[in-house]
Parts: sequence; C-alpha cells; structure tokens
Amino acid sequence: MVSEPFDLLRARTLYLSLFGAVDGEVRSLKHLVFEPDGPMLELPPYLLPATQAGVDAYAVRLNRPGADEYDFTGVDWLARGRQVSISVSPRSFLDVRAIAPSRARQAYLGLGNNAVAVARPAVAVADECDWPIQVWQQPISADELRVGASVFGPAQSRIVTDKAFTDAALLTDRSIDQYRVVHFATHGLVTAPRPECPARPALVTSFADGSDGLLTFREIFDLKLDADVVILSACDTAGSASIGASREAGVATGGNYALDGLVRAFVGAGRGQSSPAIGQSRSRSTPPSG
Repeated sequence: MVSEPFDLLRARTLYLSLFGAVDGEVRSLKHLVFEPDGPMLELPPYLLPATQAGVDAYAVRLNRPGADEYDFTGVDWLARGRQVSISVSPRSFLDVRAIAPSRARQAYLGLGNNAVAVARPAVAVADECDWPIQVWQQPISADELRVGASVFGPAQSRIVTDKAFTDAALLTDRSIDQYRVVHFATHGLVTAPRPECPARPALVTSFADGSDGLLTFREIFDLKLDADVVILSACDTAGSASIGASREAGVATGGNYALDGLVRAFVGAGRGQSSPAIGQSRSRSTPPSG
C-alpha cells in the first residue's frame, strides 16, 4: 500500500476558507460541533491546521536535503487542545442533547477476530458482486479488544471472537443491550468490490450455521443496542451506502453519501432505546473508518 504525504498547505488554505472569518472564536473553543456538507463529509475537520506557524516550519523543513514529507511535528491541528464532534444535522444535535444515558449494567463488549475460512459454506453462496473468500482469511487481531477490556476490568467486560463471532449469534444475543461500550475490530466492507457492483455495507464476521459471514447494513440496524458508544475499528466504515441498501434496511431517506454507510446503520440500531454514539458524537437520527 502506497500513501501520499498529507497536503498540509492546502489543508491550511481550506481552514482559512472555512473558519477564517471566525478564526479567533474557533481557536478559543474547548469543544467545536461541526456539521459537514459536500466534500467535508469525507474530510474530518480536526485534520486542518489552526495556525500558520507550524505550516511555515513544515515548508522550511521540506527545502532541506533529505527532508521527511511525513514529519508534521509542531503542526497545530484543529483537534489539538479542543474536542471536535461531528453532527449530521442541527436536529440530530438537539436530539442527542436530550438522550438519556445507557441503562446497561456492563461496561464493555469487544467483537472481532473472525475465524479463518478456506471456503464459503452453502449458506453463503457468492454471486458476482460478493467479496472474495480472501477477505475472511486475514482477520483483524483481537489485541485492541483485549486492551479495551483491560480498561474496564474482567468483571465489566466480555470479548467475543473466532467462531463465536457470527452475525447470527449477535442478532439472537439477548445480552447485547447490557453493554455501554460496543467495540468492533474487524474488516468493514462498504466500497463495492467492483465498479459495476452496488455498495452493500457490512462488517466481516465468522461463517457458521445460519451465518453468511457478514453483519449487513440491515442486520446492524436491527441490533438491540443500548450503548453510549459504538467503536468501529475497521476500514471504510464511514463510506457510502447505496440508496437500495438504505431502503432495504428500512431507512426512508439518505443513501449514497459518505455519512450513510455502516455508521448510519449503527445510529439506527437499538431504536427506541438509548442511541449509540459513533466516535465522539451521540447521534440517533442520522449518521457518518477505519
């Protein structure tokens, strides 16, 4: 995988375009609530440089022999020293403020590290737009789940991995609403495997009887959660969902936008109970890696 260095100079220009008129007020904030639109749906605002000095120092370093384009030491990122929350609409922000905390008695549920599969079972017969079996052959390590559980302690934590981590088990688990923090560490499948295929958001789980190895957009929407926070530690979790996938899940609006991916499904999960937060925002009405 090849990554390009972050374009710091353009990011600073974008900051000034967005916040230049209120720069002093923004930099004095302890908590910025940001409602994105257009291209900003795909660029977190906390990646913007809030002051010029660090950007100028970076430009000077680039002119030196052997300069490291990835050395952003000293950059005053917007998220440094302040909390940044992304809200999907003014209405959802107000709704979030009125939501009661979770009533769950346990602290932490960690989910991930799917069982390695060598072939698809009959229940998960692939079509031309399904993901290749190799997706299930490189599970995400459960190390971060163990770290999360260690924060809350064994009496307040539970980790589900390997063959026990299936979509069928999650949908029938009557205790899933007893955890205030639900943490998924697995592959996120949002962008279609080929350009001609529709986006069908899902999280990778294990194959088993009654399980097709995918926790789909619709299945996520049907999870009975009562969590304050849902952590999606997976690539592409905020990618777009097709309009068809949104409608299939029973979502009457949205679709085909960056905030309509797996995050949208989790925002709707457990509807009628406390709404889960994704990252730093506790939004229930609409949505947004990894």
